[in-house]
Amino acid sequence: MESGRAAPFLSAEDKEALSRAANSILGWLEGHPTSSVQLDELKEKTKELESVYNPIFTAAYAKCEHVTVPDAAQPAEGQEGAEGGAEGDYNKPE
Repeated sequence: MESGRAAPFLSAEDKEALSRAANSILGWLEGHPTSSVQLDELKEKTKELESVYNPIFTAAYAKCEHVTVPDAAQPAEGQEGAEGGAEGDYNKPE
């Protein structure tokens, strides 16, 4: 959050809310082995995180009208996409 594209447009309160929400979900995930988690539970936790994340980032992107909203399918600036020759590309012949 400190160095991402939206970082300059996030208030300290927004960053704290995002951090609390992420830590809460991570704590829940760490306490529940994947073999015991039901799909409905994961969907509910996703909704919880999105309920915090979506309004904050919608507002952040609205503050930067001159910047287009990034396409999630496109890699962020300075990052290679899935098609690029990233390390660990297991599809490359040896």
